[in-house]
Amino acid sequence: MDLYDNRLNTTNWAKMCGGGNGEDENTEACVEYAEIPDHAHAIVIRDSKNPHAGELRFTGDEMRVFVMGYAARHGITL
Repeated sequence: MDLYDNRLNTTNWAKMCGGGNGEDENTEACVEYAEIPDHAHAIVIRDSKNPHAGELRFTGDEMRVFVMGYAARHGITL
């Protein structure tokens, strides 16, 4: 089943912020994410300031590859 076939009825969005000056939420870089039901470790990500602009969905494996690759590229130890 395609991740985009699932219609999300979730209110369990979590917000992650960083990269702004921390003083004003309007300048802070934030995203929201939620788990996709019936797909192990799959998540959906959207812009917290414009949630209706669209979303990206990733399987658990895709997220693992991204996180591990990003960490390695930037010298981050997980």
